[in-house]
Amino acid sequence: MGDRSGRYSDDPVSIWTRKTTGITQIEDLAGRKVLKLLPSGRFTEGLALSPDGATAFVANGEEHSISVVQTATHEIVRTLRTGTEIHDVRVTQDGRYLFGTAAHINRVFVYALPEYRLIARIPQEKRPDLIWFTPDGKEAWVTNRHAASVSVINVETLETVAVIPVGNNPHGIVIVP
Repeated sequence: MGDRSGRYSDDPVSIWTRKTTGITQIEDLAGRKVLKLLPSGRFTEGLALSPDGATAFVANGEEHSISVVQTATHEIVRTLRTGTEIHDVRVTQDGRYLFGTAAHINRVFVYALPEYRLIARIPQEKRPDLIWFTPDGKEAWVTNRHAASVSVINVETLETVAVIPVGNNPHGIVIVP
């Protein structure tokens, strides 16, 4: 039933967040049926997957937490208390860090994995929203919605190394290799 990757099976599943209900839903794609509904926290928003697919991370905005979901068992195995709303989460390509945007306090939180230890609160412009990593994994780019900018964070030093003006209300971001 399981494989070496830690996934539940070879059949793909989807993991969704239901923003206003605080539910994380796991669904069997082939059978198109719900496998599990997890009460993760009010105002679920960002969702990220570890590089090996074994762990999903759910940003629970109004709960001021991040749920850690083991994909093999479809269970919440840990809850990280953040003390503030986390809007988006992303895991570095090497699996060393979990980044989360703390939009209301203008910070990016960084957790060391697998210890789940908070190691940085990086100051940002106004309302950091979404995060994407460069293909080489050396930089995290963060949209700052109310500052009309994108910040560039050096993943090794965990410092903002550039702020790029981009125009009004930047929100979504992807970096194409």
